[in-house]
Amino acid sequence: NRGIIVGSQSFGKGTVQNAIDLNRYVPGSFDKLGQLKLTVAKFYRINGGSTQHTGVMPDISFPSRYSSMDIGESTSKNALLWDKIRPTPYEVYRPYSDVIPQLEAQHEIRMDKSAEYASLLENISKYEETKNHKKVSLMESKRREERKKEEKDPDTDEDESETENPIKKDLLLKESARILGDYLLLSETQSSSR
Repeated sequence: NRGIIVGSQSFGKGTVQNAIDLNRYVPGSFDKLGQLKLTVAKFYRINGGSTQHTGVMPDISFPSRYSSMDIGESTSKNALLWDKIRPTPYEVYRPYSDVIPQLEAQHEIRMDKSAEYASLLENISKYEETKNHKKVSLMESKRREERKKEEKDPDTDEDESETENPIKKDLLLKESARILGDYLLLSETQSSSR
């Protein structure tokens, strides 16, 4: 049984690696020979699709600064690619595809009116702007001005994780609860009309 996925695309880590200590093959060696990392397994979903490289796509997307970062399996040069195997037979208990468009529309209406959401989008935009900024001025006065601007806006700090950002975390939790409420109301309406 599948639920409604709300949030951002996952990182696409769909493999299992084991690190093998090379010193165990050269007994008595005092040198550290390092480790060899081998991929020993791959994850597949019930529908046969791998999570490798592409991750899990949400039904209702929520913006994330991580989507602008060069992280995840898709950025790794030698990562295994996405593939598919024969699906496992399963029954869909409740298809959600009929309600997703309605839930998404209600979500968009709420987000268009949300000051917190606008602030989140602005922070993501500022991050994207500074992420690609590869030059730093050597003129002291200009550099001081740039640093002052960065200090005024702590949300552009690249080391800050989203889990430490209470506005983002609370906004996602609250909106997820609202989407669940919308779903329950839609389900109730649909079952009473049958």
